[in-house]
Amino acid sequence: MKFTKRIAAIILAAILLIAVVPTAFAQGEELTFQCEKGTFEYTIYKVASLASTDTGAYTFEQGLAEVVKTEINTANSSGANLLAALDAAYITDASSVGAKLDGVVKKNSTKTVTEPGIYYARVSKEDPNATAASNSVIVWPEYKNNAWDYGTNGKLTVDLGEKVDAGNPEVHKQFTDKAATVTSDYSGMNDADGVSFTLTASTVGSATKKASRYVIWDKMFKGLTFDKNSVEIYYDSVSDNNKAANGAFTVASTTFNANTEPATYDANSDADYIGGTYITVTATDDLLASDAFYNHNKVIVVYKADLNKDARIGTAKGNPNKDGLLYNTNGSLLGEEVKVYTCVARIKKVNGNKTNAALKGATLAIYSGDTKLASGTSDNNGLVKFMVNGSTTDEFVLAPGSYKIKETAAPSGYVLSKDTVSFTINDSDITADGVFNVATDFKNYTTVAPKTGGEGTMIFTIVGASLVLIAGILAVIVLKKRSKKTEQ
Repeated sequence: MKFTKRIAAIILAAILLIAVVPTAFAQGEELTFQCEKGTFEYTIYKVASLASTDTGAYTFEQGLAEVVKTEINTANSSGANLLAALDAAYITDASSVGAKLDGVVKKNSTKTVTEPGIYYARVSKEDPNATAASNSVIVWPEYKNNAWDYGTNGKLTVDLGEKVDAGNPEVHKQFTDKAATVTSDYSGMNDADGVSFTLTASTVGSATKKASRYVIWDKMFKGLTFDKNSVEIYYDSVSDNNKAANGAFTVASTTFNANTEPATYDANSDADYIGGTYITVTATDDLLASDAFYNHNKVIVVYKADLNKDARIGTAKGNPNKDGLLYNTNGSLLGEEVKVYTCVARIKKVNGNKTNAALKGATLAIYSGDTKLASGTSDNNGLVKFMVNGSTTDEFVLAPGSYKIKETAAPSGYVLSKDTVSFTINDSDITADGVFNVATDFKNYTTVAPKTGGEGTMIFTIVGASLVLIAGILAVIVLKKRSKKTEQ
């Protein structure tokens, strides 16, 4: 009876990764581990040695966790239970799952053992192009059909790659106002609320093999200022019904440099990001531990950034942004790099009294919608440059979009204009030097020589009408006095 129970326990504890064909016992038995899928690496631990093929008894490795011993000795245990016990023991104490064998199992590198027993294969390195891999427990030889099965001709190869989920996660970045993922040939629209970006990343893992880490990151050139309050996170599609719960993700930002964590720095491609902003959107441990996260296919992050005085104008370099995804132990994916192309807008101020001569001293403001962005005063050549507030050297940069210009202060001797010059900057309008000259001149008119029918004639019309009225009143008074004298 004891022998029967022992054999039953061995059978229930066994979990094989591939089907094997029972063969006759052979000398020189070998168990070989391999993993030819991706760049995963497995570390192998010997949990116990088969002490007797007569009784099916095992000798446990020194320091083996009691919960693991219990599962091996339990008649109604299963391979899944034993694996769960080993996984839990490893998390508590990595030394409690058996003797660690030298080296790792990975592509083009196998591990062969000759001692029958129970082995634990644990993922020690993730593959950046696969979503997950499972740990495994292997009982060798397996007792089946009333005999010990060591494999074909006494040799068994276990392919750990069969426990790899080779699904390929993706991560993408685009300008929110664009219909699809874009490249650096495009630029974002800039309005009073800033340039809007959308980051989209695949979820990884599953309810049965949960992810251990999930971080969507973004690097921004220093010419863009991240608006943390603008961040919104969704699942699968952008709609109110799909918003992530508050606290499901943490959003952080820091200045990017060569040592920023958890970013990786590449001197060849990341030099432009030094001094810029590094953003991380990290799934909390509670979220990854819940089954709900794995019911979704994508995580979508929408946020905005404002152009600042460090933004580069023109198409020579632009203002780059790059995103990526970090997941599990060391999985890493790189998404697209997109660029915000910017320019500075300039307009000429002229005397509208026929000459259209350059007019100095007029103050104009540029607006996006009803929001004032910047202002500037015309110089001796009538040229108006719109300056960053408080600066005399930094011009306010604009991304493609629709804008309007109004006058806020007229030069001495000129009437304040109520005109508005509206214009649109398209992607194709941004040149290499980044200067956009508004095609329409902004005109002012003097108070002493107004144009016919123009704004400046109003005062003369009022004065003239008043004089006529006064003359009429005086005429009436004079006539009445004469009439009274005549009557007398």
